[in-house]
Amino acid sequence: MRVLANEPNSVTELVMNSTHLPTGINCTIFDEPCEEYDDFAAVLKTPGFRRLDIAMLIGGQVDSEIGRCRQSFLNGRLCRALGEAKDNHRDPFAQLSSACSSSL
Repeated sequence: MRVLANEPNSVTELVMNSTHLPTGINCTIFDEPCEEYDDFAAVLKTPGFRRLDIAMLIGGQVDSEIGRCRQSFLNGRLCRALGEAKDNHRDPFAQLSSACSSSL
């Protein structure tokens, strides 16, 4: 993600499923400001970027970890990052961003 965020590129899609990254992206990047979140948001803002399809790691073995990850999604940071995606022509980012704003 860091390379996509910081190096000039013409990548228009980012697809990472659990076949390629068994754990997914850890949802705790949405907890508070961090470099991983900044890189994620920068990739979404890249002109021409059109598709995001990623696996997310949510929780672990105990319920408290699942609850913590749930909070990671409810604090609005994921929604703000998705709202910055300007060039998605099929518009699922806009649909998800709209759903996010109504749930906050």
